[in-house]
Amino acid sequence: MKRRFVSTLLALVLCLGLALPASAAGEQQITVNGQTYEALLGAILSETEADSVTARLDTDVVLTAAVVIGTSDYDGLFAEPMTVTAKNVTVDLNGHTLTGAPGCAVFEVQEGYTLTIVDSSAGKTGKLAADAEEAVVVAEGAVYNALPAGEPEEAAPAAENPFPDVAEDSPYYDAILWAVEKGITQGYTDGTFRPAATCSHLHILTFLWRAEGKPDATGEAGQETMNVTRWAIGEDLLQVDDIHAGCTRADAVTYLWKAVGAPEAKEAVSFTDVAADAAYAQAVAWAVENGVTLGTSDTTFSPDTICTRGQIATFLYRVENLPAGEAETTPA
Repeated sequence: MKRRFVSTLLALVLCLGLALPASAAGEQQITVNGQTYEALLGAILSETEADSVTARLDTDVVLTAAVVIGTSDYDGLFAEPMTVTAKNVTVDLNGHTLTGAPGCAVFEVQEGYTLTIVDSSAGKTGKLAADAEEAVVVAEGAVYNALPAGEPEEAAPAAENPFPDVAEDSPYYDAILWAVEKGITQGYTDGTFRPAATCSHLHILTFLWRAEGKPDATGEAGQETMNVTRWAIGEDLLQVDDIHAGCTRADAVTYLWKAVGAPEAKEAVSFTDVAADAAYAQAVAWAVENGVTLGTSDTTFSPDTICTRGQIATFLYRVENLPAGEAETTPA
């Protein structure tokens, strides 16, 4: 957590606010999946089995404590860490104001978690209000996608960016819009892209198949999975029995490496978690050499980490647009 609370008392207030969320007024309303809640944290925690959750404000909401998106024991104040189940949290301001407790940030986003703020109202009148130095505190390894609540709708026309959960300052913004323009993805039926959602083998194979122009597409509408699977088998791309399983970083670079002809990398990589004889070692070396993706640190690649949809779109974008040998400086 980057910011330390100014006193133990303030930390205690935050902890109690997290453990026993309370609304400032009974009229406060937050909706998740058609259910109405009176406290934002309770709304977020309501999706106990969900990887992603969207909470929509139906009124102005005043918090009694900062909402921690992630896991925290508040520097040992709690014996058991308090955890938000959904790793990808979206808050739709819906034209309303979300105000933090005095002296507190509205949200604290912790490592491995993503917070996205959107405003679905036509007038874009929704806003975050806090007298803290930062309305949203983002820890290293966390992601905060903020859409300027007061920006006129015309500044981000739907034709250019159809996704309310893809912010203009997102590291995946250009890649996702490119993927939409090329017909590689259209997002989900609810209009979102869900850049932080985990990516399955089927997702990346479908993106690749569409990028290739949907070769040998046959069958009735809705048979895309069958077409993708048949194509992947024919191209010797399918690497797993369960195409719905999460696609790791090693899997992703291997698919991309094979799709461009499995070129031999000029140099081997020196990551401590990539063995020289690993089946994906050449793919990793090629990906790093060509700036498709870098390691997660100077010494690690994290081959078993599951990719997100935003990362996969970015990998594809870089393969399509980066000249061979030109390294990218920002890892995805």
